Amino acid sequence: MAKSKNHTNKNQIRKNHRNGIKKVAANRYATQRGMDPKFIRNAKMAHKHDPNSHGSEIKASYSRHASEAVKAK
Repeated sequence: MAKSKNHTNKNQIRKNHRNGIKKVAANRYATQRGMDPKFIRNAKMAHKHDPNSHGSEIKASYSRHASEAVKAK
């Protein structure tokens, strides 16, 4: 019985280059794994209670609209 073919890479390079070999997309934020847990907790709380952060603006505008609705009644 004849030996069967074990491996070939024929045509794979051409197929890969037809659409271009692209760089892997970088993550938006670097991972926090291995960072100091105390620092991460502090940063989270600082961002949460920062009046200039995105989430706080939403909360502030919501509370403002809610208070206006109460005044309208």
